[in-house]
Amino acid sequence: MPTYWNQQIRHWSLTFLLVASTLLVFGQNPTDNSPYSRYGIGDLVSTDFGALNALGGISSAYYNRNSLNISNPASLGFIQSTAFEVGLYSDFSWLEAASGDGFAIDGNLTHIALGFPIKNPINKLTEIKKSKFNWGTAFGLLPYSRVGYSIETQEVIPNIDTVFYEYNGSGGLYQLFLSNGVSYKNTAVGFTAGYLFGNIAQERVAVFPDVDNAFSNILTNKTNHKGFIYNIGVQHEFILGAKNEKEDASSALSRRNKTRLIIGATANNTMEVAGSSRSLNRRYSTFYGFDTIVSDIDNDGSITLPLEYSLGFTLSKDNKWLVGVDYSAARWSEYNSPFQSDTLANTFRIGFGAEYVPDANAYNKYLKRVAYRIGGFYELDPRIIDGEQLATFGLNAGFGFPITLPKKGTVAYSNISFEYGRLGYNTAIGETYLKVKAAFTLNDNSWFYKRKFD
Repeated sequence: MPTYWNQQIRHWSLTFLLVASTLLVFGQNPTDNSPYSRYGIGDLVSTDFGALNALGGISSAYYNRNSLNISNPASLGFIQSTAFEVGLYSDFSWLEAASGDGFAIDGNLTHIALGFPIKNPINKLTEIKKSKFNWGTAFGLLPYSRVGYSIETQEVIPNIDTVFYEYNGSGGLYQLFLSNGVSYKNTAVGFTAGYLFGNIAQERVAVFPDVDNAFSNILTNKTNHKGFIYNIGVQHEFILGAKNEKEDASSALSRRNKTRLIIGATANNTMEVAGSSRSLNRRYSTFYGFDTIVSDIDNDGSITLPLEYSLGFTLSKDNKWLVGVDYSAARWSEYNSPFQSDTLANTFRIGFGAEYVPDANAYNKYLKRVAYRIGGFYELDPRIIDGEQLATFGLNAGFGFPITLPKKGTVAYSNISFEYGRLGYNTAIGETYLKVKAAFTLNDNSWFYKRKFD
């Protein structure tokens, strides 16, 4: 069998093993139990794709010509091929509390997205006069927040009874997004518009176990949210050591073997998202059955999402190495909801990451073409528990596996990342977690290709 096909079999076998291991985790009846997701709109979900999950989330100043970064839509201004990307995750959580420890597994899709340059890069190479503009667009679906918890507590009421409380929650918010980025020479700007939607269900049950025929109180609250959100971004790259500082960054030849310093930033303002809620207060006993106490339907209002911004830089050598740092902050003290009384606090996050590729052009040594990545981060969480603001720190590691497909030399990428971290310390409940993410990107440069005849 030719060497080429031996390589393809090895590459696809590796991809199959990664997918199979992820699906094996999903098949273990995943149950999400993140106690702190009962506050605010739940656990916020990162919009980072692929390689960024192993790089500490250095998204502000990161772009890749063959993959998507909608965390900063300006990066789409540099995209050079169509990219279809699907992501999966699995989350292992170890919970620690005075009443005992717990373990939970959760897994699902992280995103589905498609991005492409508006003008075909092959056609651009044949142009006599090179265009200094590039325009890329992307759209897809990804989660915005997740809610999933199941908590039991008890309280002793003197001269009355011991009360057991059960708190349960599920749901979350999602966003359909459309992103566009335009670059001129070495500068790009971008804009993302997203439609936010979803519902969150929360339930509290109070049980009096020592009283005969006592009613259990069941309070259920369901909220629905829908509205538009947005994000803007900018990136500028400096090609270090270039003979001409105005060297055309859109030229394929000029982009090889260069050392680049990229600076990027994103921002959005305070946003209002419409919502409605339905509350149902019931009581239940084995003798009398259910009895509705209060039913409040269609309580309308809107929640206020905060101003957010980020700033970062990356320094890289084409197809060889990359290092970067990213800082972001959000004014979650501006958060307001008529459906909850939670008070949140302002946050910040700082992340760092590095990538190394031994030899991107090694033909017979596949492991030298693999991208090896590490990263880490520290962030303050918006939620306040017992007067203490939650904090999270984590370490990342991962790999990027390039795969050349038989058709026209099309390239695919398999990215796998690991995140080990801790949410909350000096709090009633501590959570140590391990997140495993896999993202698969298929590329094609034949979209919008215009054939020319002599």
